[in-house]
Amino acid sequence: MKSIVVGVFLALASSTTDAASEFKPFGVEAGLPVSTYGGSDNDFGQWIKAPDPHPDFGVNILVQSTISSGVCLIRAESSQYDSPVTRDKTGGRIREFFEKIKAQLDSRYGESEFSETFSFFDPGDKWLAQLAKGERYYEATWSSIPSKDGGIGLEEILLQVDAVSGEWFSQSFTTGEVVSNGNPYLSLQFKFSNFKKCKEEFDNSELETMNEDASKF
Repeated sequence: MKSIVVGVFLALASSTTDAASEFKPFGVEAGLPVSTYGGSDNDFGQWIKAPDPHPDFGVNILVQSTISSGVCLIRAESSQYDSPVTRDKTGGRIREFFEKIKAQLDSRYGESEFSETFSFFDPGDKWLAQLAKGERYYEATWSSIPSKDGGIGLEEILLQVDAVSGEWFSQSFTTGEVVSNGNPYLSLQFKFSNFKKCKEEFDNSELETMNEDASKF
């Protein structure tokens, strides 16, 4: 089973002779029109069905693209990893899941840079609550991966532990203690080397639309 899962990530970046990029996370190739995958070329950000989904992530992925630059960013999210009943408030299970996915990505893209930041240190059962409140970040990054064929490369890969916000607001009115934490999950983002141009095209398009609408007053 392990070899099959790792193989999915290896397949994400197989090269083709006519491709705009060798990188194809979840089967979506950087630089191609999003309409290739059933999306609308007129929408900058949209959810589409992944042609080659990873077993630990959802079928739907978020894609950013423009007509001129094509796909320039892909984001995927795992399912919520713990239920309110079985949730590990120390974050132990979600960190194990994080290490599993990180190892797969390390095997394909090289060693990542790990980072954990927090507003105050508490390794106990507040770990998940801190994450849900934005007081703790747990992530790994891979930076500046060029394309071997000179096509579109990867500017950054970002793997993060996130938590569904909202549930952590369930607090004791007497002690202020968090009595319920948001469900944790992993987010995985691939930002390609054409992202800057892609974002500039979107911003210019938004400005043109605003000016056009303003001219009607």
